[in-house]
Amino acid sequence: MDDLVERESADVSLQSDYVAEMVHTAVSEARESIQRATETTAKAVEAMEHGLEETLRTFIAWAARHCVDVSDARDAKMTLWFDDTGLESTEKTMAEGLQIWREAGMPEERFRLARVRFSNGSMGQA
Repeated sequence: MDDLVERESADVSLQSDYVAEMVHTAVSEARESIQRATETTAKAVEAMEHGLEETLRTFIAWAARHCVDVSDARDAKMTLWFDDTGLESTEKTMAEGLQIWREAGMPEERFRLARVRFSNGSMGQA
């Protein structure tokens, strides 16, 4: 190491301009790599947050499209209120809703344990 470094007072420098240039290039590349890694991480977090928001919006849109009112108290069971629909249509709608719910990263068991209420007063479970 003593062959590469010159020391004068408080200054330290490399004896070879070639080695100094190599060190400078390596440090610059490391700095750029760290910057790219930081930017990539920030974009990944942003995409994850946006993706979650997007899938939750999709679930809300599903509920609105099928006249389903979702009541979701955190400590109580979720309730899905269906407007006038036939049983066959309800089964298909529930399967679609469950798929969207899963894609939103929500716990499947919460959806499956939801109470289902219909406008005619009848009840069921998802």
